[in-house]
Amino acid sequence: MMFVALAFGPADAARDKDTIVIVQGVDPTTLDPHNHMETPAWNVQLNLFDSLLQRTPDIKKENLLAESYRIVNEKTWEFKIKKGVKFHNGEDLKAENFKFTFERMSDPKLKLNQTVFQGVIEKVEVMDDYTFRIFTAKPYPIMDAQLAIYGQPLPPQILQEKGPAHFALNPVGTGPYKFVRWVKDDHILLEANEQYFRGAPKIKKVMFRPIPEATTRVAALQTQEVDIITNILPISRN
Repeated sequence: MMFVALAFGPADAARDKDTIVIVQGVDPTTLDPHNHMETPAWNVQLNLFDSLLQRTPDIKKENLLAESYRIVNEKTWEFKIKKGVKFHNGEDLKAENFKFTFERMSDPKLKLNQTVFQGVIEKVEVMDDYTFRIFTAKPYPIMDAQLAIYGQPLPPQILQEKGPAHFALNPVGTGPYKFVRWVKDDHILLEANEQYFRGAPKIKKVMFRPIPEATTRVAALQTQEVDIITNILPISRN
């Protein structure tokens, strides 16, 4: 998996050797992983949240938060999750987190922008602390492929106590980086999750900055003000 990141603080801050800076064309509209379908948000989200499965560089599926999974019958999938995984607030990841997550994502009344599981997931049943089953309304053979993209688990208590609007600005996941701050239209700063279950990231800080003008993004890269830029425009030569 490739992590996208930005490095220092505001634009006039000194360059920090422990930080990598990534520039996108725009700021994300939200950091709620279930309420967007946009690349700028995905790029940040991949650092903050984990999914049950992921794709390898040769696009094969492999376990991430899942320890194993199996098809019980044509409308039932069973997942066992890894033990010892923690959210950034120290809470243990349990099967109950996935029940909350998939019930949230499949509820049309919440009007989330990700609708992939609406009308698909009928219910989620917790078997024990680390095992749950997803029951679908009809056979859904691409469930594992979808779970390599969607369904990042959330800690229910934070959303229930502070609400989804607060969570969208102050995300808490299980990913390799923890949220530090978001100064709208200036930067998003992340720091390495030293307790990450796959090992602490080598890059200590990541900053995402929006620069709308493509030529300005290129100039920032050429002057080494930033490390990575997105959406490079093609140049035609006569």
